[in-house]
Amino acid sequence: MATQSQVLFEKDSVFIHVNVNSHHSDKDAHIPGKVFIIQKPEGTFIEWKAEEILQVDGQNEQEWAVIGSSLSVGYKPDTGSGSDVPTKEEARRKYNISFDILDLKSFKRNAPNHGWAYVIFILKDGTTYPALHFHSGGSKAMLQFLGKTLHIQ
Repeated sequence: MATQSQVLFEKDSVFIHVNVNSHHSDKDAHIPGKVFIIQKPEGTFIEWKAEEILQVDGQNEQEWAVIGSSLSVGYKPDTGSGSDVPTKEEARRKYNISFDILDLKSFKRNAPNHGWAYVIFILKDGTTYPALHFHSGGSKAMLQFLGKTLHIQ
């Protein structure tokens, strides 16, 4: 019998800061999202998802949108229109993070006096994820929760 996934920890206002290249379609350097610790049948995972992705995955996407700087309202075109240009959600989906905590080799946490707290995760295979910036706190609570599952030195 397959068990369901269970969210063990969740924190919003967690941003990733990405390098901005002029030839890149996603010009935003700060992408807001949520970080989760999720118990799945295959293990315990740390995940980060962009807010726009959470809205699309959760089917909360609005069909109406304010267009331009005026207050006129227009219909949002169907995303399945056959356009080769990736949507903002598709562009940001590539930044999503998901890994089993058993694959974690180490992490780095900045000193609290350096502005926003951030955590960088490094996996055993050498993968280093973008820093997760906790703009409204929560990094210490997340690491304390991880300490209940992993031996942290």
